[in-house]
Amino acid sequence: MPYYSLPSRAEIKQYLLKRGVKREKLKDNLDRARNHFFESQEMLSKDDEWREGAGILCLTPYNDNLLMWSHYGDQHKGVCLGFDVALPFDEIFGAGYDVEYSETYPQIPVLRMEELLVDSLNGYKNIDGYDDVVTKQFYTKAECWSYEQEIRFLRPALAHGVGSMPFPAIKLREVILGCNIEESDRIKTMNLVKKNFPHAKILQSKMEEKYYKVKYEEIAEVEKC
Repeated sequence: MPYYSLPSRAEIKQYLLKRGVKREKLKDNLDRARNHFFESQEMLSKDDEWREGAGILCLTPYNDNLLMWSHYGDQHKGVCLGFDVALPFDEIFGAGYDVEYSETYPQIPVLRMEELLVDSLNGYKNIDGYDDVVTKQFYTKAECWSYEQEIRFLRPALAHGVGSMPFPAIKLREVILGCNIEESDRIKTMNLVKKNFPHAKILQSKMEEKYYKVKYEEIAEVEKC
């Protein structure tokens, strides 16, 4: 959840001058502008609909993170899917960036949002400014999650937003079986992969004998149940 900060009195004056307000008219327009920005702050803080409608796909470039296997891989009983993705934009998964980790909520100046809106209405696309706002909105998480080293893909509501994300079979590069996976799940998963993703590698994970690490061995033959 971002924090929308109000502009100072001096910043509002500079903004009004930039927009063509005469100096002798500043005093008449200052209070009106401050009220406008205050209302904008309230509206932005309460309007979660467009954020909640956006779909997010969370990936990581590291498949050997023990915490990730424990938290998201059902205590090593699940699987890890490896995808081929393009950064910063993938034609299937959308815009993807490294997540930024912070101790505080991202701060987005209300004045900056206003400037981007005015630029857009005037036909000027400020790509850098827009990217900065989107990054703070969707690509910031609490510092305690930094071990994930997440790469996050965003799919806006206009592009179907939240929900399942179908992908071409060729995008799946590999499937890693957890070291504690049930034998029935192991066989079922291997048969499913070979049938629908014959190009994808199947790897079996095992714990190292002397280290807190996992290692992987490729499975060449698939057992059928």
